Amino acid sequence: MWGPGARRYFAFYQGDADLAPLSDASAEGLEIQIRRAQTVIARTHPASYWRCPVSCCSWTSINPVSHAPCPLPVPSYR
Repeated sequence: MWGPGARRYFAFYQGDADLAPLSDASAEGLEIQIRRAQTVIARTHPASYWRCPVSCCSWTSINPVSHAPCPLPVPSYR
């Protein structure tokens, strides 16, 4: 969500994990924070996070969602 008065993008998690609102001056920066928060939620609250049952699919969501095609994990080049 864009906050014109603050000139920042905001994201709010509405699940059962205790997560402070996220904000960043750019949409890309907020996307990075959201992905990081999703990783933390998936690790600390595994029951509150839905994962696609297809092997090697990296799709996760706070709700079961139909999706196609399944995205593959991003390869690590480090």
